[in-house]
Amino acid sequence: MINGYSGATNEKPPTKASRMSTPNEIEAKRQKRIQSAPESTRNILSRAIYGQATRSGAIKAQCLECVGFDRLAITECQAFACPLWQYRPYTPRGKLSGTLPASSPAV
Repeated sequence: MINGYSGATNEKPPTKASRMSTPNEIEAKRQKRIQSAPESTRNILSRAIYGQATRSGAIKAQCLECVGFDRLAITECQAFACPLWQYRPYTPRGKLSGTLPASSPAV
């Protein structure tokens, strides 16, 4: 059974409208996501979620969330196929040359 639909012939599949979240559900999900972040990162995450962050701030929030809010892990990120890898924050400009390490295969 997926989304309450078992596939039986006498049942109709749920409509797209019935699967959409209400504004209250969306807000609850956003708040839960923000509250699950460490307090030191909640501001940037909140600004990104509500569309108030700069592009670099939104990238910072995404990278922080991706690596479990560990800034050092961002500098050591090995997700070379990530579209944001070249733009990741907390990386010295010299290390952010846009080229992959020699030991990494090209994607």
